[in-house]
Amino acid sequence: MALMLVVGLFACPLPREEFHMRALKNDHVIRGSVVFKNVTKIENGSHGAVKVIYSIKVDESYKGDIEQGSTVDVSTTSSERLCGLRLEANPEESLILGFNQSKSGYSISKASLLRDVDQVTDAEDRLLAEYKLQKEHPLMSR
Repeated sequence: MALMLVVGLFACPLPREEFHMRALKNDHVIRGSVVFKNVTKIENGSHGAVKVIYSIKVDESYKGDIEQGSTVDVSTTSSERLCGLRLEANPEESLILGFNQSKSGYSISKASLLRDVDQVTDAEDRLLAEYKLQKEHPLMSR
């Protein structure tokens, strides 16, 4: 089952960066599945903006301090014009997801690393293995 991004006519332009560049720019890179989706209207947001929070069950952590087996909430806007990312809650579908961390929590956008696990190439799989090795043995990367 492929993960699809729906892009509107006036949508945020998708960055044309390769997998490794997106992984490098994200604070965290994990393999997991979306287990819950919560949509909330932002009271003080402009034009009735809506915040979407996805709960991600972490099957494997490649980069960052998120633990394998944990569940992490990542947020995005529902507006594609503001680079919001649409995912569907499906515990059976596994994906590679990169996201950033700020004072307000974890966030994703169309600039985040996103790949259906079934579409990961051998080169991308090797890159993820390198990240995991660096995470498990930080002194080896220095």
